[in-house]
Amino acid sequence: MFVYAPLADLSLERYQLPKELALIAASALAIGGLARRVRWDVLDVAMGLAAIAAIASAACATNGWIGARLAALTVAGVALAIALREEDDDARDRARGWVIAAAGALAAITLAETYGAIAGMSSYGRAPGATLGQRNTVAHVLAIVVPFAWRASIVSSRARWRVAAMLVVALASAAIVVTRSRAGWLALGIGAIALAVWAVVDRGRRARHLGSALAMTSGIVAVATTRPALAWRSAHPYRDTLERLVDASGGSGHGRLVQIDASRALIHEHPWLGVGPGNWAVEYPAVSPSGDPTFFADAWEHTGRLLTSDVAALAIERGALGVVSGLACGIALIVVIARLEDRSLRAVCAACLGATVPLVLFDSVLQIAAPLAVLAVLLAPPVDREVRVWGAPRWIGIVLATGLMLAATHRAIEIQALALRAHGTPAALASAARLDPGDYTSRARLAETLLAEGDCPHALPLLDEMVALRPRHRRPRTEREVCEALTAPRTPRAR
Repeated sequence: MFVYAPLADLSLERYQLPKELALIAASALAIGGLARRVRWDVLDVAMGLAAIAAIASAACATNGWIGARLAALTVAGVALAIALREEDDDARDRARGWVIAAAGALAAITLAETYGAIAGMSSYGRAPGATLGQRNTVAHVLAIVVPFAWRASIVSSRARWRVAAMLVVALASAAIVVTRSRAGWLALGIGAIALAVWAVVDRGRRARHLGSALAMTSGIVAVATTRPALAWRSAHPYRDTLERLVDASGGSGHGRLVQIDASRALIHEHPWLGVGPGNWAVEYPAVSPSGDPTFFADAWEHTGRLLTSDVAALAIERGALGVVSGLACGIALIVVIARLEDRSLRAVCAACLGATVPLVLFDSVLQIAAPLAVLAVLLAPPVDREVRVWGAPRWIGIVLATGLMLAATHRAIEIQALALRAHGTPAALASAARLDPGDYTSRARLAETLLAEGDCPHALPLLDEMVALRPRHRRPRTEREVCEALTAPRTPRAR
């Protein structure tokens, strides 16, 4: 949650790649231990099918490098969840405690950035993003954690732990508000309603629930009645966000609907395995409609990296197999949670699932390392011994760990290429392109430099590689055609 690369690069990759490396490496180490413990129930099998669907879809993708990146993230999340399910209740509670503590620190950093105590930590134009880079991701992570922090403030055996958990509830709620993330606000509201229902039925601990409710309310009121140091364009930023909470007639909401509607054509072209994990951005230029506010026709990269709806991305990028495996995971998780003996855990898991619904509908959560890892840790239930448990071959854990370590190695290479790209010199960009065969951005920046100098002979090989990586993108093909025309041998005119 806190690892990022302090590079002079404006993209979110300096925040996301280090976290992906950390998640994949940690999952590889965790799943390696399953070579000795191989109990699988229906939820494990469903998650395994989701991982297989991701790998199969990536293998058939136009851009295999992008497909492998997102598939590795899915496999890492599955591996981490399976590994935690094999641990005992105390180990899982300790893991949840560390996540809650990390969320409290993240919320504190976010608030410090909001009120001017910290500057320059977020990606440009996306403050307060703290160590996650952008405000939406901060809101997503904190909205997922709030129900479990609430539970810790109720069931913890020591008073100081309960007070600390209440502080996390207050800080996280306040930080979600200052992000002005509409999906985050909806998630916090849904989670709060579910927690209120639990408080009503949990008669023996209503005083503790009241304390947590007061902590949440105090945090929200404190930030709502003070002016942040951020340069918001609106005179009343929180009121404006509340008024546009479910408005999709303009802004990012409208753009998201345009993308999803246009992308339905990709489902018909790739019905079974989809276009490949992360390959929506590769294929979308072919179906982008006229007047699309999210599409930049003259840019090297026409859209953002991810489709900002996990549900839509599942159908478009992973096809029918991905949708079926995703539904199987959701149903199996709900069934296992419903059978939990611990009522408090059952209640907060339900609250967390409810809060996650608007996040996966209207933004990217399962496609980003930090919220994916948080969900894997918090929602990992114990193996359900009341249903059938299978024995799996011992080599599965070793194979998964090996594959994840290979993915982690490639992620480290991508980070090194990103560091070279941040230098911005032609030599550094050329080194980044050589280091990472799938690095489209470094090639684009180097090609732009060469084209500005009129050096078509050296730009053409780069443009060919860019067209191979993203064949639907218009700018590389257009520039290549111009260069080919300029460098073509001219036939002398006959007299």
